[in-house]
Amino acid sequence: MANKITPNEFFKTPKDFEELFQWIENHLPEDRPYLLMAAMMAWNLACKEVNDE
Repeated sequence: MANKITPNEFFKTPKDFEELFQWIENHLPEDRPYLLMAAMMAWNLACKEVNDE
């Protein structure tokens, strides 16, 4: 299957989830739940895009 997802070059791509979670941890504690929610929603959307043929 060809890669259907094109990265947005405007934003940095973390090397792994650890780097993403560290970036989230560098923000204010009250902002972290929203950042994590947005990151995981984006992950689910990416999975859906790749898995739906």
